[in-house]
Amino acid sequence: MQRGDTMLLRIAPNPEPDQSGKTVVHNACLSGGTLEIFMESVLPAPVVHIEGDSPIAQAMACVGSALGYDVQPYSGTDLNVVDAVLIASHGFGEEPALTSALAAGVPYIGMIASPKRAKAVLESLDIDPNLKSRIHAPAGLDIGARTPEEVALSVFAQIIEERRAPSRIRELPLLTSAPAAAATAIDPICQMTVAAVPTSIHAEIDGTTWYFCCPGCRDSFVASHPTTVNA
Repeated sequence: MQRGDTMLLRIAPNPEPDQSGKTVVHNACLSGGTLEIFMESVLPAPVVHIEGDSPIAQAMACVGSALGYDVQPYSGTDLNVVDAVLIASHGFGEEPALTSALAAGVPYIGMIASPKRAKAVLESLDIDPNLKSRIHAPAGLDIGARTPEEVALSVFAQIIEERRAPSRIRELPLLTSAPAAAATAIDPICQMTVAAVPTSIHAEIDGTTWYFCCPGCRDSFVASHPTTVNA
């Protein structure tokens, strides 16, 4: 889902062989029925921070916006939710921006510079060499770019390449405090996991509360336990 892929999910009461283009799941619930659900990811736009106001920085802002990215001026804050930091300030504030982006774990960090100047800037950073290797400097794929617009295109082509790589699929940001998980129970008939809450279908048998996915499972279970029942 994080890749934005679509999926056709088929939920069937009986085991079925795999089908081309479908993910088949077996659900033994006695209520029966087959469902086919088309699932499409709707992900937030990737956030890109751009440092600088050079012609290349302006071109990157235009290209990024055209591609559907959430392009913002570099602020140095909230970098944990930023997908890419692009530095095109040509000598102004490059080192602090690079260091902050690395510390925040930004997936893509790129600096617009000549190979000679990029090497000098990286050598000036007092950080672990393994971290330096995460910086794309010069940024962008080698497509022979010359104009600011071409450079911007090469940079976003590299960002797309990085984002599509399986090893670089980024997890969604975690909540600072995860909500408490809802209590669950196993339907004794179909073995489905169901929510163990008062509004769920349930039955109390000899002081024990049993939860079910549907009335059919409940009725079948109750019929096999002819004792005191409160449903």
